[in-house]
Amino acid sequence: MHQRAALLMPLGTASAEDGFDASDGWARQQDGPESLAAPAPGWSVLLDAPLVTVQRPGGQVWWKGDVAVGRDWRRAARTHEAVLLVAGPFTHPAQFPAAAAAGVLRLLVAAVTVGGSTW
Repeated sequence: MHQRAALLMPLGTASAEDGFDASDGWARQQDGPESLAAPAPGWSVLLDAPLVTVQRPGGQVWWKGDVAVGRDWRRAARTHEAVLLVAGPFTHPAQFPAAAAAGVLRLLVAAVTVGGSTW
């Protein structure tokens, strides 16, 4: 079984409370897995190697950048047709465990569209 592909979205010093409303599809990490069973309506992730674009409902770009991911990640994104976005107050992946332990992460599942043949 493949695990769901995830993208860590550092917020820097911003609070995970700012702009991560449940009505927009975001869940708190304490909300449990049932809150992440299906992609949030309107959110999408376009994979066009190496560029990844995350769009909010209505098509507004929420995040865009290059990512270095391996074959297993790409396979999981295609298999699940979704990516788990993990946002929180960290600026570097090494700070992620502390943010997770503090319970301040926000989570959202977004549908995936694969563009280009390299994915």
